[in-house]
Amino acid sequence: GLSTQLSAYYQRFDNFIDLPPLGSRACAAPPPPSLSGAAATLVRVTDGQAYGLEALLRRSSGRVSGWVAYTLSRSERRFPCGLRPADYDQTHIVNVVVQARLPWRIDVGARLYFATGRPETVVENPLERNDVLLDRNNIRLPDFVELDLRIDKYWQFRRHYMALFLEVVNATFSRSVFYLTTPEFAPSATGMVSKPPPPQEVGFAWILPSIGLRVGF
Repeated sequence: GLSTQLSAYYQRFDNFIDLPPLGSRACAAPPPPSLSGAAATLVRVTDGQAYGLEALLRRSSGRVSGWVAYTLSRSERRFPCGLRPADYDQTHIVNVVVQARLPWRIDVGARLYFATGRPETVVENPLERNDVLLDRNNIRLPDFVELDLRIDKYWQFRRHYMALFLEVVNATFSRSVFYLTTPEFAPSATGMVSKPPPPQEVGFAWILPSIGLRVGF
């Protein structure tokens, strides 16, 4: 009842459409000559590559089933400031799924998800805030861990069945961080430029419970 799978992959991108987060100018490639206006602000064309390993261990039979999947990956883009991680690169991704069949037609399941934070750009020198050749994606947002839970109860009738389920997505109340923002700063009275304040994380913690009834014939 156990199976394993190991895959390696490599992809190369030429003239690849790149969408910097919120139209970031930091170390951004020039826009395509055929675009203008807002489209030219948001769309860039770059070269890049992606490569990695994917491992899967699955149990598909018995009262307890599920799988463990792990991905080690790297996605890169060739920006004007050099070869840097892509804006949505995630180095480690782990999924652990377990489902158990209990008596009285009850199924319970859980999913644990882990992913490293995506790259983000932080300006270290305030004099370079508007420079298009800044170091791109020089830090990472916090890692994210999520636990999902679900329980199903089935009733089988002569001509139809009914299932009642309760599901809680992100039962750990984990916080999703979407991007960083740097507070505004100004030169001092003497004209000296002080060190900018540290960037602040923009995101929120959330949880999504749901209950439902499913009927089939």
